[in-house]
Amino acid sequence: MLKSFRIKDNHPRLVLIGNSNVGKSTIAKYFLHNKKLATGAIGKQAGSTVALKLYRDPALPFDIVDLPGFGAMTRTSKDRKDKIHTEIVQYVERDKSNIFLIMVIISGLRVLDELEKWYYQDETTIPLTFEFISWIGGQLGLPCVMVVNKIDRLKHKEIEQITHELNKILEDFQCDMNTQTPNGLMKIFTVSAKNGVNMQELKRFVEDRFNLTNQ
Repeated sequence: MLKSFRIKDNHPRLVLIGNSNVGKSTIAKYFLHNKKLATGAIGKQAGSTVALKLYRDPALPFDIVDLPGFGAMTRTSKDRKDKIHTEIVQYVERDKSNIFLIMVIISGLRVLDELEKWYYQDETTIPLTFEFISWIGGQLGLPCVMVVNKIDRLKHKEIEQITHELNKILEDFQCDMNTQTPNGLMKIFTVSAKNGVNMQELKRFVEDRFNLTNQ
């Protein structure tokens, strides 16, 4: 058991989950009032975040938990990747009573290639991102949103295509969106955490969810 995955106190938490190198640490930093708390947390290589990071900003009424990236981590063995996947699942299951929202973050630069490899070429497989979404809503009964990051490097038509394909696959996996339910996928956001595109909308949504569940 990775010691960093043990959080023993009770405090509302926003959890960030996603593949490696999708910008989770940059998104976490956006929410912090004290940006210095994220110093050294943002890496350029896939798999820079290899342990759970807990951000506790006195100016925020909730913690931010940045889980290690799963998938294509540099210099990481398959056993290590499998262990991290298991640790992610175990952490969320243990701490679910404190989690008011999970962000499932993907890279807009890679999502179509991943869908082609893990679904279109073989419909017996399911991309891990969608497996997590199904698990979060179906088994855990927790709310989540999908955040498509790095859209600043995409054309408008590419963003439209990604959104269309995501909705189609979500329907195939019976992960329909519903903003009125307390569990499962609520919304898809297309953002650029680096440039701040649509990040205010995402921030307002998170704040509304926190206020709703912590009245």
